[in-house]
Amino acid sequence: MNETLICERLVERFGPEILAPAQDSAVQIIDRRALGTIVFADPSARRDLESIVHPVMRANFVAQITQVLRSRSTSLVVLDAAILFEAGWDDLCDRVVYVDAPWDVRRERVERSRGWTADRLLARERAQAAGEEKKARADLVIPNDGDLDSLDRGLDRLEEHLRNQAFFRLNDPESSLERDSTRSPLLERTRRL
Repeated sequence: MNETLICERLVERFGPEILAPAQDSAVQIIDRRALGTIVFADPSARRDLESIVHPVMRANFVAQITQVLRSRSTSLVVLDAAILFEAGWDDLCDRVVYVDAPWDVRRERVERSRGWTADRLLARERAQAAGEEKKARADLVIPNDGDLDSLDRGLDRLEEHLRNQAFFRLNDPESSLERDSTRSPLLERTRRL
């Protein structure tokens, strides 16, 4: 979120109190905590933030995915976004995986890692689609209610599953983008490039 134009637009909309003290006075950096306090308390402020940031984020995702598709440098691309469905970015994906953790586990983790209170987590989650909706819309769901080793094992199984699927594989010269392009309009556009 520190691209100059975005930063200027955010400061114009939310005021200079969202700026973090910078080491270099020529570089303005957004204090994400300060901005989050504003936008998660006011739905219209959150919509303003999304209208400023989401188009740029989407353009960056499209550019990066297109670069990978052209270079054939990997067989999987992961787009990690808590608001994938809400932002409409799921149309950039061939498969959507939802990582599901129970409320108490999520609360404990953000309290430990970010110092968040339960109320702060609730405010963030209320700004997103409900977990049940995300599970229903996802192609696969991975439980994340155990330790990191359990999650790693689940992700390893997921990676193996995805690599063995019959949909487009970037490193397979015999494959074609037409194999399963119905899910991703990005693949269709990239095929024409």
